[in-house]
Amino acid sequence: MRIICIPLCLLLSLCVSLFAQTPTPTATPKPRFQRITSHVVVISIGGLQGICVTKPSNCATPMVALQRWRERGVVAQTAESVYPSQTLPAHATILTGRLPVDHKVTTNQHFDETRGTLSETNLDDALHLPKENLLSLLEKEKLTVAAMGFPMTAQAAITTNQSFAVVTQPNTRKAKETLAAVVTRDRA
Repeated sequence: MRIICIPLCLLLSLCVSLFAQTPTPTATPKPRFQRITSHVVVISIGGLQGICVTKPSNCATPMVALQRWRERGVVAQTAESVYPSQTLPAHATILTGRLPVDHKVTTNQHFDETRGTLSETNLDDALHLPKENLLSLLEKEKLTVAAMGFPMTAQAAITTNQSFAVVTQPNTRKAKETLAAVVTRDRA
């Protein structure tokens, strides 16, 4: 048995060495992504009906700015929420690319099981997101990020941030000022 084992091991090591590839010189690593634009604006309007996105003129409230943005840029034609379709789980999914079962944000309010009541814990901050999320990746790439009333961004390392709790109904002028400040700072 021992005599068969040794030649078999030698044969196996010979085969491994024959099929092993010699390392080839590597080129400069390509960046993980290629920038195709200098700015991306994500607008999230909780509870907005689909018709207001596809045909803003048919919406009960005039959506003139939304119509203009839609005509000048890229817009999602449809959106499908996660379950449960609540603000915080949906925005956690946007920022992580994961479902609520994976990112663990499953409700707008945390339930305290020991007291049997809704908790006072604020779930609307980036601390409740997994460590690797869109905000952390943008920070690693040293990209400028501004958030105005965007859920799940409180306490995130964002260049300009006005949390959801502070700005529940941002007005157009304030949004333009915030974006202009970020763009100006970006160019400097």
